[in-house]
Amino acid sequence: MSHGGIVITLYNGDQGWTFDRSGVNELPATSISDFQEQVKRNVDNLLRLRLNEPGMAIRFGGNDTVDLKQVDWVEIADSQERRFRLAVDRSTHLLIRSSVTTKDEETQQYNEDVSIYTNYQLKDSVWTPLQVSREHNGRRSVQIFHDTCKYNPGFSDELFDKSSLSKQGSQSLARKSKN
Repeated sequence: MSHGGIVITLYNGDQGWTFDRSGVNELPATSISDFQEQVKRNVDNLLRLRLNEPGMAIRFGGNDTVDLKQVDWVEIADSQERRFRLAVDRSTHLLIRSSVTTKDEETQQYNEDVSIYTNYQLKDSVWTPLQVSREHNGRRSVQIFHDTCKYNPGFSDELFDKSSLSKQGSQSLARKSKN
């Protein structure tokens, strides 16, 4: 984040913008392609939208114990050689851990991104992990704690376009300057 401070970053398909004190600015193509790659590595996106893509291979990876829980491993590979391993709790069928392995085209090394899901609670009739820890190549990179969660809050589609960004960003700056 720059010293001017990006207030909002918005991605919508193959477009992206930031809003800061200077107004709405287009994101560079590399930022958009990096975001799109992150979406393809996202396990929620994989399970909801990508399983029927051509080139997907799904197989049972065996039984194991992960974080003191009996799990079944599910292994999924996509057509671009991303490898997903999902540890699913055998009794609750909730996701305990996910691992995404990808090849770095520049270094030819493999990277592993692991997410660990804990503290599941029922929110809006969906079992939701309120704690998520992430590791990159064995080093903890992020730990997220949620107090609350809402599903399908009824946001309009217009909230996620460029013209709305300018309006919402201006309101956000106005609120900040009052505080």
